[in-house]
Amino acid sequence: MGERKSVFQFGYRRSADQATEQPVRRPVVIVGAGPVGLTAAIDLAQRGIASVILDDADRIGEGSRAICFSKRTLEIMDRLGLGDRLVEKGVTWKVGKVFLGEHQVYSFDLQLGPDADPEEEKKPERVLPRLKRMLGDRKFELEWVSVYRFNCARLKQFVHDRVIFVGDSAHQVSPFGARGANSGIQDAENLVWKLSLVLRGEAPETLLESYDLERGQAADENISHSTRSTDFIAPRTTQERVLRNAVLQLAPHAPFARRMVNSGRLSVASRYDTPLSTADAEPFGGSARLGLPVPDAPLDDRDGR
Repeated sequence: MGERKSVFQFGYRRSADQATEQPVRRPVVIVGAGPVGLTAAIDLAQRGIASVILDDADRIGEGSRAICFSKRTLEIMDRLGLGDRLVEKGVTWKVGKVFLGEHQVYSFDLQLGPDADPEEEKKPERVLPRLKRMLGDRKFELEWVSVYRFNCARLKQFVHDRVIFVGDSAHQVSPFGARGANSGIQDAENLVWKLSLVLRGEAPETLLESYDLERGQAADENISHSTRSTDFIAPRTTQERVLRNAVLQLAPHAPFARRMVNSGRLSVASRYDTPLSTADAEPFGGSARLGLPVPDAPLDDRDGR
């Protein structure tokens, strides 16, 4: 395995703030220049709020990173003016396929068991045979090998006076269901409009408590879904594995079993139980739900078209 290659490294450029005699202060300091931190910075800038971003890296991230962005995240990016560019650079997919052996149910060749030795599994003689079984005779080389460990956890409280935790600093989930970056970007979107109002003096600081409440509920929901997906995809006990395999073997033949296949429920917008949403005066029979995106629906223009 050769030396690790850098995708892109930024050259050093001295900040104008470093040349001043007095300390420069910004209303908002963002720690971390990943997708969540950058989303918050762009949103703040478009609302006229200056910020400074601090990061310990001078290059684009290497290795495994978030690769799947959900509908809600793309809606947020579209509002920020980035939606079309993300879609153009990405691959749009609508159908997920799960395999069991040669049957289209489920397969995951790089998964390690709970008793595996991480250091042994990273050795080329262990990695190469796995990849060759997947890639066949195609030429490839190893640039980076790591064992990915995941867990589900969250802070009890996201808001600590003037320090507010967002994204991975507030909560962590397994990769199944693509709920990491997606939930972090939705954290930023939930926080920024409230923080902007507070900084302008147009709302009390107590408004930020609703961020803690609402995104705490979203974190609990994401952890619940992610944990169930993890238990199905990477069973930790013999009993869980037997159940998983039985479900996959039945899935091609029994509709009830197909509903039990849990290959990762994708992230969706969260509905909040929050004091910011007032209850409907009368029961509503439509598909729209308070606090969620408006459902897609045909609309007529002024000419009735």
